[in-house]
Amino acid sequence: MNNQEALFKILEDHLDVKVENISLDSNILEDLGGDSLSAVEIVMAIEEDFDIEIDDNDIDNLVIVKDMLDYINERA
Repeated sequence: MNNQEALFKILEDHLDVKVENISLDSNILEDLGGDSLSAVEIVMAIEEDFDIEIDDNDIDNLVIVKDMLDYINERA
């Protein structure tokens, strides 16, 4: 499984959305129905699955799926 597939699976698991409805341009709050709690859960899952640490200052900038994937690819 590549990084994009793994990220999409995390999003599917933590949001009420199917993988086929997720795009790189999706906003997890506006397009995928996420909220602040699900955002925290997603960040925690990304940190665990990709063995990276997301800086608290970066979290607010990670609401677009492509931005999340770029962040993961730069650090994982």
